[in-house]
Parts: sequence; C-alpha cells; structure tokens
Amino acid sequence: MAAPIDLPPAYVWHADEHGQHTLLLKDCPIVTVGPMGAGWLIRVVLKGHGIEPLEYAVRSLDRGKGWAQRWVKQRERLVARACGQPVEPSRPLSSTFGGRRKAA
Repeated sequence: MAAPIDLPPAYVWHADEHGQHTLLLKDCPIVTVGPMGAGWLIRVVLKGHGIEPLEYAVRSLDRGKGWAQRWVKQRERLVARACGQPVEPSRPLSSTFGGRRKAA
C-alpha cells in the first residue's frame, strides 16, 4: 500500500454513528467513505470548479481513506476553490507516491 498522503491541518476526517467517514475542508464535505456490503463505497460529494461527482468501491476503510486523500492532494487547489477557501501555493506530492522527477 502506498505511503499516507499528508494534507494540511484544515482537512479533517469526521465519522458518524453509521460508520460513514467524511473528509472535510473546514466545514465543507469533500469525500465520504462508507460501508457497502462487504466493502466500502467512496463518494466525491463536492461539486463545482471542474469537480464532478464520483463513486468508487474499495475493500477497506483504510484503502478508501488513502484513495480519498490522494484524490484531494492531486486536486488541492480546485478543492479549496470549490469550498470557498483561499488557495495556498502548490506543494509537490510525496516522492513515495510514485511521481517521477525531471532530470536536472
């Protein structure tokens, strides 16, 4: 499994009494990961600024949260805009994510 993605502290996970976990930016819901049968269903619930609804199934909560955090990290500026938050300068993904570096 890939290394966890570090998101800024403004991103938090909230779990409800039904086992659904929601990734929030401040109070803005972005992605939910909830139980579905023997697996977990990821739903991108944030809309706008080029972000479309999306559903994806995974085998575990940890995989769902990891997928969600990578998805958000790759779209961090769009997510911030869609949530009405200031857009911070881009930070590169962790080198453990599998990205390639350009030769100097």
